[in-house]
Amino acid sequence: MGNRYSRSNISTNNRKGSQRTHNSKDNTGTATTSSLSRSTNSIIIEGREYHRMDTSSYCLPRDELEQDRLNSQHFSLKALLGGNLLPSIESRIPRNAKVLDLGCGSGCWEMAIEHPEFEVTGIDMADMFPATIRPENVKFEICDIMAGLPYPDNSFDFIHMRLMIVALRGSEWPLVLKEAYRVLKPGGIIGLVESDFTEKTDRPLVDKFNSEFFNAMKSLGQDPHIGSKLSTLLAEANFEIKDFQERFLCYGLPLDPIAKEMLTNWKSAMLSLKPLLAHRVSTDIDLYPAIVEEYIKGIVEASWIVKIWAFSAQKPIAVEQN
Repeated sequence: MGNRYSRSNISTNNRKGSQRTHNSKDNTGTATTSSLSRSTNSIIIEGREYHRMDTSSYCLPRDELEQDRLNSQHFSLKALLGGNLLPSIESRIPRNAKVLDLGCGSGCWEMAIEHPEFEVTGIDMADMFPATIRPENVKFEICDIMAGLPYPDNSFDFIHMRLMIVALRGSEWPLVLKEAYRVLKPGGIIGLVESDFTEKTDRPLVDKFNSEFFNAMKSLGQDPHIGSKLSTLLAEANFEIKDFQERFLCYGLPLDPIAKEMLTNWKSAMLSLKPLLAHRVSTDIDLYPAIVEEYIKGIVEASWIVKIWAFSAQKPIAVEQN
């Protein structure tokens, strides 16, 4: 949505306002110097801004560095999937579609530029939206989807959800899909893209690190295997699956450009998860960056493979409207 934004163009209003600095324990129990914003639901840990873990299971940051990572991730996935949408989705969306980007993050999905005739709404629980440079057919809204989508029944022609694996608890997926079904028009389409990074390797450090990451996710209620369950979840929400595709990222040498960019992206994500993972992988949390370096090296040596799942599903046309 929108352009690839530079940091100077991204709103920082959500980081303004009075703050109070104090010594506390973060969600891992590790003593840190943190800053809590009175105006936002966030906490500063070692210079990075995170969601308050007592109100959200989302464990990645919500700051400008994370915006850059999300933008990089977007363009890599676009290249991997051959576009912003599967062809099976593109062919089913009406010309003047109303589109909802659910969990839009930094708002870099480019549908509004590619389709100026669309009316696009991006929602997220954190304001990481572009403040100025954005198409006229886009609006962004802060929304906690677990409180329900603030739209009437049968409002949208297409809903886009991508990489919500660390944004939703396993128990929350059925609720979110139920809400998506409600606000989709009969015949409307939902598109889902998720990753599966659970493949085993022959490198003990890689498997140990991944195992601790999965355990941390589970401690937050998240499901690292959610990608393999999406077809069942969609069916249970009464969607009709129209297309399912798999893509694979191989991190073995020689790295192709997409794998290289995504490996850098994965490293950035793992480094930003220090508050969640450092105490799990070492008794000395200061060693965490060096451990991540060895982990990334091990990924390449093991030719680790990550799977990307892409679904399109339809709300049946013959649905009684309220």
